[in-house]
Amino acid sequence: MKLILVIIFSFVALFSFSQKILDFHYHSIFGKEKVFQFFNNQEFSCRLKGQLFNHKHKLLNMNDSLLMFENDKIVRIDDIKGIRIKGFNFSHYVYGSAAWFLLLDTGNNLIYQRDVIVNERAGMVSAGMVVVGLIVNYFQDKHVHVGRGAVLRVLDT
Repeated sequence: MKLILVIIFSFVALFSFSQKILDFHYHSIFGKEKVFQFFNNQEFSCRLKGQLFNHKHKLLNMNDSLLMFENDKIVRIDDIKGIRIKGFNFSHYVYGSAAWFLLLDTGNNLIYQRDVIVNERAGMVSAGMVVVGLIVNYFQDKHVHVGRGAVLRVLDT
């Protein structure tokens, strides 16, 4: 029995390899230390020094001080100014409910043969829901500034 287990584990060990992890330590607003890890082939959204917007790319490989992306772009870890961590995607539900609200109200007016097909109040409610969706879209992700308290390092596990 032991011989079979040794053979199985040695066969599995042939195909195992180490994976590099981008380890990100930062402090929350209330001072609690948080840790987030990025792996290879994962979407990575960062803002570089001297740039205004975040850039989202797939992370292919990592070195001690370099990150390599799928579009052959190489970024030094020291050049990263901010990181956006993806949260729960709730804004799509708000956008969908805005579209469905307007569609159902218009369908209801057509079925009951009312004079006004597209109601002005339904349009205002749908427009308000789209604005709420835009606000939720910004707040659903964590935007973390890489400053003195944040540590970015590549671990080889």
